[in-house]
Amino acid sequence: FSRKLFNEIFQYGLNFQVLSLVSLLIDPITKALLSRYGGTSVLGYFEMANKMITKFKSLLVNANQVLVPVYAATRDMRGKAGQEIYIKNMRLLMYISVPFYLFLMSMGPAISKIWIGSHVAPFLWSFELLCLSAFAATINNPAYFATIGTGNLRTLIQGHLLGNLINVIMGFGLGIWLGYKGVLIASCTGCYVGSV
Repeated sequence: FSRKLFNEIFQYGLNFQVLSLVSLLIDPITKALLSRYGGTSVLGYFEMANKMITKFKSLLVNANQVLVPVYAATRDMRGKAGQEIYIKNMRLLMYISVPFYLFLMSMGPAISKIWIGSHVAPFLWSFELLCLSAFAATINNPAYFATIGTGNLRTLIQGHLLGNLINVIMGFGLGIWLGYKGVLIASCTGCYVGSV
């Protein structure tokens, strides 16, 4: 038994749980604000768009997630091996993500017409802004998974806290001013800034 190793594992696990908790707050905050400033119908359209975008995003995220053990093996992202893996990962992800999300965004009106029967503004606003938000989160995946692999979870926690704070402050402010559109803008801005 190694006390030092146990403490390291315990700290990592604790930070990972805090990270999970903080990242789980984004969705309920957005939904509460949408319900308040847009009503339950807008919330329903947001949920439809969110589920669809999340499913598409998971295709890229899950394929990229397998690199966590590789990043953990390098442990030092400043070293040559870590940088090479990161750069290759980022290039490949950009080549795939840009056309993927552009195509997905262009399909928003068609999806609305097929799924709902007409072009519904709250669905289209949600769909397009969630595509932008998902793109920002997707291109952040190499850095996100490298940080998880190397164990520096405090940076990720701070990013999620900043994103939540922006979501709440901007969500209330823009919600009063622009209604549900302001809440969507705030949520996506919080996601983007938190990712960066």
